[in-house]
Amino acid sequence: MRMTRSFAVLSMAGMLAAVGAYAADLTAVPTAQPKVAGDTAPNVLSPELAEKIVAQGATPLENPSADFPFYGYEGNGPLLPSLGSNVEATKTEPDKNTYLVLHGLNGPDKLYDYGKRFLYQGHELGKGYITRINLDADYAHRVTLLATTDTDNKPLPPLDGSTWYPWSHRLLFSFESASAGGVWQATPGFPSIVDHLAAFGHAAYEGMQADPHGEIWVIEDAGGKNGSGAFAHARQPNSFIFRFIPKDKSDLTKGGKLQALQVLSKAHAGAIVFNAADVNGDIGSQDQHDLHTYGKAFDTAWVTIHDTAVNGIALKVLGSGILGEATLSWRGKCKPAYVKRLNFYSVSNNFVVCSVTLGGCAISAVRTSLLALLTTPAFEPGGKAL
Repeated sequence: MRMTRSFAVLSMAGMLAAVGAYAADLTAVPTAQPKVAGDTAPNVLSPELAEKIVAQGATPLENPSADFPFYGYEGNGPLLPSLGSNVEATKTEPDKNTYLVLHGLNGPDKLYDYGKRFLYQGHELGKGYITRINLDADYAHRVTLLATTDTDNKPLPPLDGSTWYPWSHRLLFSFESASAGGVWQATPGFPSIVDHLAAFGHAAYEGMQADPHGEIWVIEDAGGKNGSGAFAHARQPNSFIFRFIPKDKSDLTKGGKLQALQVLSKAHAGAIVFNAADVNGDIGSQDQHDLHTYGKAFDTAWVTIHDTAVNGIALKVLGSGILGEATLSWRGKCKPAYVKRLNFYSVSNNFVVCSVTLGGCAISAVRTSLLALLTTPAFEPGGKAL
């Protein structure tokens, strides 16, 4: 999520917590944060509520490192530029807060009681890291640096969305990048154990939420191409809604099915699709008008684009070229007999990109139109359609 922060406290990555009565007892506020052109406007709260700053950008971490000394600043410069300079530390923009009430969590200070109320957040700008605001703690123990690397000792990417997945007792964090984005899981204690969940693939993932069945819905946020002429200030639709169905809800590292939501058109037969060569046509299409019209209902279907339980998904190849709807290529002189395993998917600009392991070879790539993927039969080892 990208936004311009105009409030001083928010520009310093401040975070406000509301405390007060239960929602059922609150006085309604017709316009909580009115928009005033050319001016800032404070939040308008119910009289039963009060705002309290519990952490802001300059709040020091209780266990700082050279790279991450503060809640909302990296350690690569001063917190404020000196006179005549524009050099300052990178603002990390702590993103979505996930509030949890948990018992028995520890921290760097083994003798300290960290309480039971916590706010977790990834940091979206600069280097990636995970912090925990300990709402019951004193100032010295207020913010804990939980993790900067995953279990493969790889640096965490800038993290965007977050949510709690109760079936595995893990937090989930997303990275919003079309080519390298994905989902990571993290334990809530200190130090946090962070795993990259490769089964989610690579896409510009942002918001996530588990439904009552333990299936995880993920929203992509990848801007399409700019339009022209009358559509110069619009972008071509380019994002998808995904659903991940775990094989084992208690352990997401075991994989599962990754699905994309297909919406059937009300204007023509078949699904609503993107057309890479017709940017303005997509922006001004009847499909887009219908999708943005309140009250319209659409038939939909979930289309499985990757299932980790299906091993040895293979396409026979004799060389670099096209087989069915998929273009295959490989590096060097190795010419494999078949593609052994699909490792991940990436959805970007109407294409699905998969990294594959080749029989007796190194890594190759498959690039196929998403529309073709959603309408083409699957293949079994040997290249026969299922």
